Formats: sequence, C-alpha cells, structure tokens
Amino acid sequence: MHTLKEYQISRPAVVAEVINGELVAIQLETGCYYNSNSTGSYVWSLLENGLSSANIAAEVANNYNISEQQAVKHVEAFIDTLLSENLINETTDSTPAVFLN
Repeated sequence: MHTLKEYQISRPAVVAEVINGELVAIQLETGCYYNSNSTGSYVWSLLENGLSSANIAAEVANNYNISEQQAVKHVEAFIDTLLSENLINETTDSTPAVFLN
C-alpha cells in the first residue's frame, strides 16, 4: 500500500494539461502520449498539489461517494501506472528533523 507516500510529476520530462476535464500528458523522453478521464485528471491535480496517496484516496472516496477501500484500490492502480510510465516519481523528504530542547 502506498499509504503515506508522496509523488511529484517527472518534470521537465513530462508536460501535462487538463483539457475539457481530461488529462493529456506527454513523456518527452519516450515521446509517448497519455490521456485520462476526469477522475484521472482529478487524481493528477491532487498529485500536483503534493497530497499523499492516502489523502488522495480519501478525497476520491469523498468526491465520488465510494468507499475508502475502493478508492485506495483505484488510486494505487492509477499511481502504479503513472510510476511505470515514468510520469511521476516518489518524492523523498530531505528536510532535516528539528529537535527543540
């Protein structure tokens, strides 16, 4: 499960635009073109805004009135596809921890 993972768009290798509610993305390194329906476009926008996969699933469940379990399944499948096509990358938090005395 991708529960707390966060992702970022693979820029500059990927350009994307939402047109008429549908996601259109091009992976410039491979020349491959991708499109997705409005749900995929919604998930993409949440990824762009830095939400974790768990938070995205919660938003999808709420927005589309489905169970969170169903949302997790669908969001994870979509994220796996985006990862396999190098459209997104998992982010690594390099922010150092700050401890206060």
